[in-house]
Amino acid sequence: MDSIENRCLMDLLNITQKHDDWYLWYGITRRRKDSLARCPSHPGSFFHARNEFPLTLFMLGNIDRWKQVDNLPEKPRKNDDNSSLSRSFFKRERNYFIDTEENNLETSLWASPYISKKIGLKKEPSKEPLLLFELEGASLALHRENRESRNSISFLDVSDKRRWVRYDAVLMFPSEKLFVFFEAKHRADTDMTRKDPAKVGQIVKGLESAYLLTEHEDSVYCDWDFQYVVIFPKILDEYGLTSYRNVVDDLGEHLVRYNDLLNKVSKEDINEKTYPDYFGNFVKKATKRVSKLYWNELGEALKIEDENFLESYFKRLEKLNLSIKRVKNIQRKLREVGIKP
Repeated sequence: MDSIENRCLMDLLNITQKHDDWYLWYGITRRRKDSLARCPSHPGSFFHARNEFPLTLFMLGNIDRWKQVDNLPEKPRKNDDNSSLSRSFFKRERNYFIDTEENNLETSLWASPYISKKIGLKKEPSKEPLLLFELEGASLALHRENRESRNSISFLDVSDKRRWVRYDAVLMFPSEKLFVFFEAKHRADTDMTRKDPAKVGQIVKGLESAYLLTEHEDSVYCDWDFQYVVIFPKILDEYGLTSYRNVVDDLGEHLVRYNDLLNKVSKEDINEKTYPDYFGNFVKKATKRVSKLYWNELGEALKIEDENFLESYFKRLEKLNLSIKRVKNIQRKLREVGIKP
């Protein structure tokens, strides 16, 4: 079996509410969904050893209990064939809310003690958050078609704004006016800032875009706050084996070097709408808005409600007629990030 059916993919992700358009409710494109169903050799496959997205999708989707499927007023991504998000969805903040009692849904696990402090929650939210995967920081839908806001996503004058930053996942808590941006890592490292402005590291790109979205005067979210969460294996943190661990631990010094870079690039490369006016406060705020979250902490959160969550999951997989190799591939990926199947 080279590829798998959408229904099988839903079982792999542990989606209990079976809707063929499940991915649109979480802002995922059909192309991305289709790549998950490809054979293991395909880099976008659910079974590919180095593809981090399936792990992010599985863990965060289950923390969210996949509650958004067929339960939002409208889909964040309406059109199957369109790669852009639904603009009408983001124009009305009421679309971000889900009344779990009215819809007879279980509440998510975002307020779990393993997670809440890491994502910046100071108290249990009054409403369930909205979870979106692979959200582009310069999406016109997110900026509610405000081009001035969209043009202010970096301290550099970025020509290809659409590709500048894409978050692995984003949580929106409208009742708390809080964004939580996720950068998820399994094995891959992230680029460090280099002399070439186009090679600014992922963490800096994500932080500056998050800060400017919630601080710039042209942004519709200028009264919101944010938290930037890096998810990675605990063992890589303990041994300091990755550059992103070093960036998070010494962010202030890293941003000083970024400022040096900005001062050395040509004036044409600087975004005068954001630099230098916003940079000083960016450094102060960003260093207080970054946190680490280990994969095994997400695993522990899932066990709070169901101690046998993974055991039950793999028993259900036995009914899918998957090869032993594919099942072991899933188990190995979980073990590598510190989650015992």
